[in-house]
Amino acid sequence: MNILLFDMDGVLLEPHGYHLALQETVALVGRVLGYAGVELMAEDIVALEAAGVDSEWDSSAICAVLLLETLWANDPSVALPPTLSGQANPLHSVPSPDFRSFTQALSQEGSRGVPPLERAERWFLRSADSRTSEQNQAIHHILRTARQIDGSLTHRTFQELVLGSRLFAETYGLQPSRDTQSYLAQYDRPTLSSQQSADVLQWLQDAGNRAVIVTGRPSRPPAGHLGAPEAEIGAQCAGLATLPLLGQGGLQWLSSRRRCDPEAYLKPSPVHTLSALRLALGDPLSDAMEAAAGLALDNQVDAAWEELDGARVYVFEDTAPGLESICGAEGALREAGVSMELSLYGITDQGPKRQALEAVGATVVPSLPAALSSLQVVSSGWNARPAGEWVEQR
Repeated sequence: MNILLFDMDGVLLEPHGYHLALQETVALVGRVLGYAGVELMAEDIVALEAAGVDSEWDSSAICAVLLLETLWANDPSVALPPTLSGQANPLHSVPSPDFRSFTQALSQEGSRGVPPLERAERWFLRSADSRTSEQNQAIHHILRTARQIDGSLTHRTFQELVLGSRLFAETYGLQPSRDTQSYLAQYDRPTLSSQQSADVLQWLQDAGNRAVIVTGRPSRPPAGHLGAPEAEIGAQCAGLATLPLLGQGGLQWLSSRRRCDPEAYLKPSPVHTLSALRLALGDPLSDAMEAAAGLALDNQVDAAWEELDGARVYVFEDTAPGLESICGAEGALREAGVSMELSLYGITDQGPKRQALEAVGATVVPSLPAALSSLQVVSSGWNARPAGEWVEQR
């Protein structure tokens, strides 16, 4: 058996949609607060990520607080409305804040192990005595609801942009504030050409060949639970919508059943990749995750794992945690008497990332087409097809 394990962002896709949605979210929040023009630059986003703020949910909330703080110097009564369709603040001439100066200050904090929103809140509360209690409560609310669809203007705005208004309404049962197409479907770019994605699907016609997508993107959880289909949009964009995928939605479902942190089983946890391997074998989503958790956490081995004995697994990742996840999965299976042959491919053309991937034992190649071409899975030629519009699969 041959199994291809694909990461999504940075491997199957050049991800542009998330950053553009973040920039638009900050611009829209600035507009409703009365700013003539707020622009979060690409360099500001790099600075946020360098300060450890990797989630756009967190960074958009932090930027909203900065916008409010800047206005309070002129009008202490300004508040963030609950939705973009609420009453906007009158237009003013106050310049937008220096986002990069804040992130540089945040990056110098001596508590990098503390979650980004908590670090940001500590930084803002240093000057709590100079604000009203209502202002401090507003900071608490914005930062502490940053990852909640209910009650967070930034989260709600960002999610509508990444999903598109129609899919946003279907996913959350909420009234959209605008009429927009998915930023992920519009702006993400596949790394495989249409012919190459067709080559992968043709390769899968052989009964001994399997493939699965392993991603940290939000995704649909098992039936009856809420989750945003951002990974599914990515698979559609990559031309591989028929592949099984294991994203954040399923693993958060598993973590709730196990009563642990929502991100406990994401890469580099071996549970993430073990679950994907069971999906590749044909398990339903919930069964795959239960089997993976049983093996990794409870040392429970069922007979289905034996199908992987002797399998050749080709892993395509652009970060070390993803490779660590499959190495942990391989170790757990080896202890259970199941031996796999791993081939690790690090996908990058950047020097610092190359070093990190090589340190985990990966063969580094500049692109996914180059790696798949070397395995004779796809034809040569690296021109990616344009991203298609997301079409809901029923």
